[in-house]
Amino acid sequence: MRIYIFLLMFLTIVSCGHVDKRGPDSINDEINIIAGQQWKNLKQERKLEVYKIRNNLIKFMLESCYKTDAQKIEAFKQAQAYLVDSTEKLGFNIKNDKLGNSDVYKVILDPPRWTLKDEVEWMNAQVKKTNPSALNVDGTSYLSHLSALDIGSLPDIQENDVFSNQDLSELMTALKSNNASDEVPLLVVNKFENKVTTYFDKIRNLGTELAATGQVNIGNEEAEKFFVKFLDYYYSNVDISVIKNILNDVVDIGREPTQMELVQVMFKNSGPGLGKTLQQMGKDPNMGDSLAEVISVLEDDGKAVPQYLVERTVKADKGGFRVSKISEKPLGTGTMAQVNKASLTRNGISEVVALRFLKPGIEARVNEDLKILKDFIEKMGNEGELSEDFLPSARKLVESISTFLKSELDIADAIKKQDYARKVYEQKINVVIDKKKYEVDIKVPKVYYPETGKKTKLHIQEFITFGEKFSSLDDKFARSAVAKAIMQTWFEEALIKSGFVHSDLHQGNFTVRNVTPDSAQVVLFDFGMSETLTKDTRQSFIMIGAGVEFKKPALIADGILLMDKEKASRQARKELIKKITAEINHIDKTEDWIVWALKEGHLKNDQLGTLARGGVLVSQLGKIVGNETMHEDIVEDLLAKNAIKAFGKNSDFPLTKGQVFRIGTSSCAKSIKSFFSFGKSK
Repeated sequence: MRIYIFLLMFLTIVSCGHVDKRGPDSINDEINIIAGQQWKNLKQERKLEVYKIRNNLIKFMLESCYKTDAQKIEAFKQAQAYLVDSTEKLGFNIKNDKLGNSDVYKVILDPPRWTLKDEVEWMNAQVKKTNPSALNVDGTSYLSHLSALDIGSLPDIQENDVFSNQDLSELMTALKSNNASDEVPLLVVNKFENKVTTYFDKIRNLGTELAATGQVNIGNEEAEKFFVKFLDYYYSNVDISVIKNILNDVVDIGREPTQMELVQVMFKNSGPGLGKTLQQMGKDPNMGDSLAEVISVLEDDGKAVPQYLVERTVKADKGGFRVSKISEKPLGTGTMAQVNKASLTRNGISEVVALRFLKPGIEARVNEDLKILKDFIEKMGNEGELSEDFLPSARKLVESISTFLKSELDIADAIKKQDYARKVYEQKINVVIDKKKYEVDIKVPKVYYPETGKKTKLHIQEFITFGEKFSSLDDKFARSAVAKAIMQTWFEEALIKSGFVHSDLHQGNFTVRNVTPDSAQVVLFDFGMSETLTKDTRQSFIMIGAGVEFKKPALIADGILLMDKEKASRQARKELIKKITAEINHIDKTEDWIVWALKEGHLKNDQLGTLARGGVLVSQLGKIVGNETMHEDIVEDLLAKNAIKAFGKNSDFPLTKGQVFRIGTSSCAKSIKSFFSFGKSK
């Protein structure tokens, strides 16, 4: 059967009983003329409307899958109602093409892209709004003549592996049936269910499929196994609505997607737990290029929340904000939140702001993802799928992601973090590159608090026009200066001053503006993965690094025990030093000693990991400008300039006077340099 023969079969379906006011003979003459045209002679706009109707009917059927019989029957009836409504409009438009009434077309709208459930609800609402009498066309008589047309294929429209043209033809035949029995709707929906179930296996085995094509190359066998099995487990256990959303987007592509297109669709419809897990694994410097391509999909904008839902979210907020003029196009969309440009009115004064809000339903998605993550780790551990060496790291990774995702849901906390970041990070800093001074103005957007006594789910910030991406800066001198200024600010706060760390400060979370030959402004964003470290954490960080650099088991032991003071007795220290001495020639990277300490049960929180991961990430800026040791030089200078503070009172410097004497200022600097040189042999 030709690909779209069914699409004019459905044009036989009745619409309303209103008829054209002209005489029957006149109407029939027009109908016969139009019926004599071939499908190929229809305007491309009409053909696209046919395709649009076809896809939207699939959405009704897809949404009805895996529901009760009563829900399936109701969905079938909704599809019939949509078909009547849309074919009336299509017929009206075809008729007006012939009559030349180009200014009176009826628009057949696509639902705003979001979840499948929301799209179907939107279409049902549109059908209820339609005024059939306004069409003034005899749909029954008019459309029946079009059913015999020879219809050719639309250009660039192909079948996909979910639904064949034959399936869709049978669907159209069933939808135009007036059979009062419930048997037909159930047969149709159940057949669609079988088709969907077959395609599910392709989605549920994504990890295995990627591994089979050689796209999983992390440089660590255990990490690769974790990656593959986690992807398979995730899509095998996620809620069925997520799978249906993926299939819905596959249908919208209009053909069978490539593997990378399918990956993109799957990631965009997945929860934030999956995204954050893969992003953390993607920070491994040993990751291969093929896997980097897969992970890079996560850096694309997430699925945008449609305008009507944005407005609904703002209207429902209890913070007392007066928000208007919300932009239709978002400024940015992540896995959990979206930012739109808007206008905020306070005390009679309106100003342009950046409106950040959590995506609808994200709390449930976070909870679902965290359960999947935790269940997966325990399953792998119980079945021995992950080695005893890797399992503690995997558990700590899940713990870290859980903490982050829950903090992201706390808008009040996010507002406070950004406000604090503004206090510690905002400054004008002068750096020297090749003996030339360069001023970098580091800025954090101000935040707006809700009315006193009210709680809000809106994170409203100062609107700042986005500048250039760091790696896109043409001025290499400016790029080096910006990299140095950001790293200097980051390490000084993390190690010397407040202990505050933005542990996700990659180039996607800042922008560079107002670049001149001797100055630039940097605006920092997204403080969800930020934390204020304790002095013990910073001391531990330096002591472990020093012990690794100089192969001193006692320094490593003392650094570890700073994070486990319950076991810091003289005897416990002696036993720990003995264990470390036995491993000192086998473990030569600081991060591996942290994993070792984790496995031994000494690390009660992930602050050391937060500091290490954040440092590695921000240090990549030096690599981008061609200076892989820039961060080491910055840290050495900071410690050399600030070590004297250990001898003063009320100092922020993390080391005590005794610790400085013990390690030695120069050794201390080298140990920090060593700590951030991940992946390098000592």
